[in-house]
Amino acid sequence: MLEIRSEMSIDCARAREILDDCGVGYTAFFHTLRSAQVAKILDYADSYGYRKPEHTGGSRGLYFCAHLQRRARTGLPHRERGNQKEGNTNGL
Repeated sequence: MLEIRSEMSIDCARAREILDDCGVGYTAFFHTLRSAQVAKILDYADSYGYRKPEHTGGSRGLYFCAHLQRRARTGLPHRERGNQKEGNTNGL
């Protein structure tokens, strides 16, 4: 079982490791992923205690995958970006 960690501890390098472990590219479209890849993403989401934003459409897996992809591409930890708007991923 994966160790439970804080969502805030996912930096660029860790996001890339998770995506690589799941076999997901940094710009892959979520709806084209295989069920085993989605299951692995959800395992990681559980281990980080990730919850999708309230009042949104789409699955928790979709939002966590988009979160990882943004982190992997930006290279900056979340707290260093402040409240800036992030670019859309997967139509979010």
